[in-house]
Amino acid sequence: MESKTKVSIVVPIYNVEKYLDRCLQSILNQTLKEIEIILVDDGSPDNCPKMCDEYAKKDNRIKVIHKENQGLGFARNSGMKIATGEYIAFVDSDDFIEKNMFEYMYKVSIENKVDMCMAGHYKYDTKNNTRQEIKFVKENKILGKNEAKLCACKMVGNLPEELSDGYYGMSVWKNIYSLNFLRKNNIVFNSEREFVSEDAIFHLNCVPKMEKIIIIPESFYNYCDNSNSLSNTFRESKFEEYKKLYFKEIEILSEYNEVEQDKIYIARMFLANIRAHIKQLEKSKNSIKYKFQQIKKICNDSLVKDILSWYPYKKNPKAQRIYSDLLKRKIIFLLWFLAKLQNDFRN
Repeated sequence: MESKTKVSIVVPIYNVEKYLDRCLQSILNQTLKEIEIILVDDGSPDNCPKMCDEYAKKDNRIKVIHKENQGLGFARNSGMKIATGEYIAFVDSDDFIEKNMFEYMYKVSIENKVDMCMAGHYKYDTKNNTRQEIKFVKENKILGKNEAKLCACKMVGNLPEELSDGYYGMSVWKNIYSLNFLRKNNIVFNSEREFVSEDAIFHLNCVPKMEKIIIIPESFYNYCDNSNSLSNTFRESKFEEYKKLYFKEIEILSEYNEVEQDKIYIARMFLANIRAHIKQLEKSKNSIKYKFQQIKKICNDSLVKDILSWYPYKKNPKAQRIYSDLLKRKIIFLLWFLAKLQNDFRN
């Protein structure tokens, strides 16, 4: 008798030939054997499609989808459509996981009958081959239906006085989800080409509807921080994309009738995105003149001005407070200089 699939693992794949073996070996080495591994080749131009097919020949738990390139969000949706597990997880193909990740998270999820289990993770510095553990709780924490919306807000932002910009972090890869819950509520991913963070929208759409969530202190996922990745590279259009994301998040939260108290979380992350954008701009190969023009454009933007008129940024930690103050006062040179100092320090 064939055993049922406990966890479906969806792996979107695009142009990651260098990292794919490391990722897939970490999944195949899982101590939980009742898994299915759905490899979604998102029109990858390198050797990845062939590698996926080779892996599928060696292990019947592996399914491969070859599709035209549409981006990470739609690749995950393709995998979700054919998934058969009780729970579903999403692993990015340039990352890797600890071997007991799904055995432990599945056991905790089943025992507590939850819609989502969230774990900590490791931020892996590929340059220096070091990692930093990031955990959100010291012991198991169970959240009920009444706490679910606040959990969603804390995944996409934080209160002004807290140290980090996001309390729980918005990424899907550290969690597992009840597949039945996602299907029952018609939850899918938007394209990251439409919204700069498909994970933030995904969580705002699904987490407030959850009956029960568990957050655990253990860490299993190794997120590989690559300074040259697309998300860490300057692109002028990102500023408009961050604004679009902010308005979409407000639109979703307005369905729950408490948007005025919730938008303080969203504003915190919006300002964090603006800081990241300015730092990426400073690091880019554009001229100083262009950089100053872009910073001026941000300072004069109506949404930026509106948020800084009501958001209590003076409660933020010092570095964040300084950025917001310079933005509000439109001191372009110092915004550029602060970004340069932070970039130089990081390097």
